[in-house]
Amino acid sequence: MNALNFPADHQQLMPYLVIKDAADFIRFMQDVFEAKEKMRFMSDEHTIAHAEITIGESVIMISGAVDQLAPCTGGGFIYVANADDTYAKALKAGARAVMLSKIIPMAGVKVSWILLAIPGG
Repeated sequence: MNALNFPADHQQLMPYLVIKDAADFIRFMQDVFEAKEKMRFMSDEHTIAHAEITIGESVIMISGAVDQLAPCTGGGFIYVANADDTYAKALKAGARAVMLSKIIPMAGVKVSWILLAIPGG
């Protein structure tokens, strides 16, 4: 197998989200998950051509939807220190609850999780 060549601050697999309102999504991720914006390239004054945010050491790539690139749905799983506090922050920032907080066993660890519909999509 050939050696992989990709930037050291990226992981081998990263989500790439195409979102109707990418700027609103980035704001939400910053407000709720303390995401840091690494870069933003605009295709015009209103449309994000490409952006990258980080949560911890994970990178998420984002683009605004355009005629050639329709929005697509996706999901993600983010580990947080306090699911109840994060849930409250997310609702305050404009998310809509889809499934309330539940505690489930996952890989031998009990985790608390929620399902949200978030702004920007």
